[in-house]
Amino acid sequence: MREARRYYDSIMAKTVAADEFEAHSLALLEEVAQKREELLIVDDGRPLARVVPIGWPETRTADVPRRRRTLEELRGSVTILGDIVEPLEDEWDVMK
Repeated sequence: MREARRYYDSIMAKTVAADEFEAHSLALLEEVAQKREELLIVDDGRPLARVVPIGWPETRTADVPRRRRTLEELRGSVTILGDIVEPLEDEWDVMK
């Protein structure tokens, strides 16, 4: 939990363990709404979820580190339609 707390201390008002959130979820949700502050739910130091009040600025989403997906996880997520090797028949503006 130390890693998550170190990263989120600057942007979060409160960090709680998942089992604590499960036990006290209604009170914690009311606290988020009243104080207008974020809540980070962690499990063994791994961030699981963020609870934010309604109307919270969407720009805060950029603060959350994103894990890069591996090629294996991406396998099957792209569909190739048509020939991707041959040039296009239409001229582009830059080709004119």
